[in-house]
Amino acid sequence: MRRGLGDKRHFAWLVAAAAALGVLGYAAYTAYTAPDAEDADEDDGQYDDADGGISEHGPASDTSSTGHSPQTPSPSASSLGSSASTPGRTPDRRALVTLSANGILLDGLHVRPSARAIVEHLEGAYRVYVVVRVAQAEDEERVVRVLEDAGVADRRRVLVCQTDEGRAHLVRHLLTAGGVAHAGHVDTDAQVVRRLAPVLRRVVHVAGAQEAPAGPSVECVDSVTQCALYRMAGQGSNH
Repeated sequence: MRRGLGDKRHFAWLVAAAAALGVLGYAAYTAYTAPDAEDADEDDGQYDDADGGISEHGPASDTSSTGHSPQTPSPSASSLGSSASTPGRTPDRRALVTLSANGILLDGLHVRPSARAIVEHLEGAYRVYVVVRVAQAEDEERVVRVLEDAGVADRRRVLVCQTDEGRAHLVRHLLTAGGVAHAGHVDTDAQVVRRLAPVLRRVVHVAGAQEAPAGPSVECVDSVTQCALYRMAGQGSNH
């Protein structure tokens, strides 16, 4: 009787031991096959970085703003340099030149016969942005279309304002943005020239009979074709 009872106890012990070994084996298998949480986090981070790289190097236009109204922000440095990151496209490393259309390219809302030739000549060495002052907001789209239809400037390179102070602000913001190389600005208004002379490397004043502001960065000429920017463009230089 005692022997039978001992056999039953021994059998129960064996069963319990086998069950315990089974549980331990399953736990070890689960721990071995489960992905490590830290490694998974690192993988997720790498995937997110890759996504960010794709979005940063997506297609980008030459500019991000037309500047058709005084309320519209002028192009930023990042947008002006965005073409350099466009896959398959040669970066445009020409320096920027801004050119006042009033009195140089336009008489009122009429394009001068020499306007297209002037811009095309400057474009040989620079990226040219045309700045136009209009008397009223209703003229903004009209003047942009006039310049575009005459082949003088793409609307993405036209900035429009309603005051001379606004013109100086647009030019200063565009040409002094961080990371953007500029060659200078061409204008007919003495007050605009005075505002820009302290902050730009070169300001060309197409003065005519006006009194020209003095300053080391100011060049006074009777015609835009006489200025150093224009001459250097003919030599293929943007310095």
